Amino acid sequence: MKKSVLEKSLDFTLRIILLLQLVCEVKDEYVIAKQILGSSTRISANIPESYFGLSKEDVISKLSIALKDWEEARYRLKLLSRSKIINKQTFDSTFTDCEELGKMLTASIQAAKQNLPQD
Repeated sequence: MKKSVLEKSLDFTLRIILLLQLVCEVKDEYVIAKQILGSSTRISANIPESYFGLSKEDVISKLSIALKDWEEARYRLKLLSRSKIINKQTFDSTFTDCEELGKMLTASIQAAKQNLPQD
């Protein structure tokens, strides 16, 4: 069964939380850890908010904010890798999940835009 974008975002956020527990314990890294935690949890917060948008434009706006936060989490994940705070295997696996989530968010935004009334 195909996962919803919300389920995928929750799985990604949980994965980031577990990764950051290790990063904070082993590498004693807190600055980037807090930043990526914030952006990944905001993704999962904005998706359900979009379900209750006041208009189609509001739905698109909330999903677009989630996509912006996704890009921020993606960037910080790359920083964790390039700074050698996480190893290549961990990065590759987590980054694959991140990319899948980005594709799902983009598809959700495109679908919402197609459903806008035409003037």
